[in-house]
Amino acid sequence: MKAPTWDLPNAKSLNYKDDQKKIRVFFEDEIKTMSSSGSNVP
Repeated sequence: MKAPTWDLPNAKSLNYKDDQKKIRVFFEDEIKTMSSSGSNVP
């Protein structure tokens, strides 16, 4: 599976999958926050 472009900086990390998980959780959390507050929703 090819990594999304925003994930490329972590490609060299030994904890790549762990980084991906953290990034995904971070983005999901941001999206939830934006959705619930109703601001900055595309």
